[in-house]
Amino acid sequence: MCGILGIAGRIPDRLQFRRALDLLQHRGPDGQGIWQQSETYPVTFGHRRLSILDISAAGHQPMQRGSLTITFNGEIYNFPELQQQLSKKGWTFQSGSDT
Repeated sequence: MCGILGIAGRIPDRLQFRRALDLLQHRGPDGQGIWQQSETYPVTFGHRRLSILDISAAGHQPMQRGSLTITFNGEIYNFPELQQQLSKKGWTFQSGSDT
């Protein structure tokens, strides 16, 4: 399972945040990512990745699409069927991940 770290309401110390994310390496040894925004409300996401479904860089998290950002840990078992249904409605997908 992946490891997720987040803080809202303030911008964390960058070094402390990275150290905390490093403590989750055992949860996600295949990569890490950090996303931060501070415009309207400060939020920072950190993600340690365990690559299972989509091992390419396209499955890297936190993921962004336009103004939306997500970091996700879990499994959507019927995501191929959902992806097919949404594709028929015009949605496009940038990875083979269930996120």
